[in-house]
Amino acid sequence: MILVIMISIFVLAVIVFASSQIIKISTKGKRKQPYGVALIEIERKEQLGKHNISIASDMDLNSEGELINAALFVLSSNIGHYPAIWDGVFAEKIKQKTYKEKLVIAGALIAAEIDRVHAIMSEGE
Repeated sequence: MILVIMISIFVLAVIVFASSQIIKISTKGKRKQPYGVALIEIERKEQLGKHNISIASDMDLNSEGELINAALFVLSSNIGHYPAIWDGVFAEKIKQKTYKEKLVIAGALIAAEIDRVHAIMSEGE
């Protein structure tokens, strides 16, 4: 589980770093939030609002690596990573997404896992 969390954090860090490098080139030094980070933030907010998902529900329903596996599924289309407890609706929707949209969704799923782990750690304090 620790390895999954470490990989998740690494992947998110790579996404953030790559986005920041692109922004540096395109904004000529102006300080702005990296475009990729902004898109992931929007997608994460959509998960929490439009899709009625909460950190608490992720803690209850996705405690066995489902969020990370879903992110891996989104990026690889490998059905072996698809969370067994999830219905097939998400999988069907993902098939219609562009590569960029898939990156954003995977980033938001990783952020959801980070939120879930953070909430668990905060409970212990």
